[in-house]
Amino acid sequence: MAENHEQGKVYIIDSTLMLYRYFRGLPPMSANGRRTEAVYGYGKMLLSLLAKRPDGVIAVFDHGQHNFRNYVLPTYKENYSAMPAELKAQQELAKQMCAVLGVDAYSVNEVEADDVIATLAKKLAKSGKDVVVVSTDHDFFQLIDENIQVLVPAAENQGLGGAPTLYDESAAYTWLEAKYGATFDPKLIADLKAIAGSTAKGIPGVKGIGEKGAAKLVAQYGNVDKIVKALPKMLPGKGSAKEKLEASLGNLMKSRELTTINANVRLKQFKVEDVAGLKSFDAKVADTFFEVLGMNDLGRRSLRLNERIEAAKLPFASQPDPAQELALFC
Repeated sequence: MAENHEQGKVYIIDSTLMLYRYFRGLPPMSANGRRTEAVYGYGKMLLSLLAKRPDGVIAVFDHGQHNFRNYVLPTYKENYSAMPAELKAQQELAKQMCAVLGVDAYSVNEVEADDVIATLAKKLAKSGKDVVVVSTDHDFFQLIDENIQVLVPAAENQGLGGAPTLYDESAAYTWLEAKYGATFDPKLIADLKAIAGSTAKGIPGVKGIGEKGAAKLVAQYGNVDKIVKALPKMLPGKGSAKEKLEASLGNLMKSRELTTINANVRLKQFKVEDVAGLKSFDAKVADTFFEVLGMNDLGRRSLRLNERIEAAKLPFASQPDPAQELALFC
């Protein structure tokens, strides 16, 4: 039997964020009176991941703006605009696409997609899977370990061109040092963000300390608890980091609750044992789905993908022709 190219690997897609990226970065497209550029970009990315024939691809969508972090801080993300109607409709199409292609999709009421993704990643990694989180959000660096990596699609053409970047711990260290000018454990990015805060998300942080100042603190002392413990040893003085931290301790601890991804979300319908290979799907239904959306190129890809999935199930199936595999990406 032909083996999967990436047997034992599972991709988890930060789907709502990726849809926003394509919606903002691609020129408007439409079919039958509906906007389609975001779902087209998403579909192209999704089929490229499926073409690798991993053990699974899982899509995670945000359920809505309000989530449990609003109980920690009512103003959390209060300045965020509601999802545009043109994109909301495309998100529903993306969910339909996942169903058509046999891709499991998850969203949990009052839980952000980040936390669902983290919970899935940790459960799968614990079972022995190699997990790749697909997202442009570098906050996921706090999940990286020997079994979890982060795949950031290329900036060129909003992820539809160029090579994506796969971050293991070493690559994450390098990126963080280049961005913040300090070397620290990628898992401490949540602590950095807690100190620096975020005006956009309504995270207060420590007044007067920005991202680079926060990076120096976590590089020198470690996480927020260690930084607080080190306060008596810090140099005092007007405008010092010690003064700023002491003035904002309440905000700092609350901010860390907001920036730390929760990997213990209750997922009622998820079973690790069900993630053991790509699911078959109805090729005709998939082809019709893409045809209605004016995405005939994606329809052709789905047909070729289905052929490879079916061929892999046959006893004594030959190894795939590299030229055929390459065609899935073209």
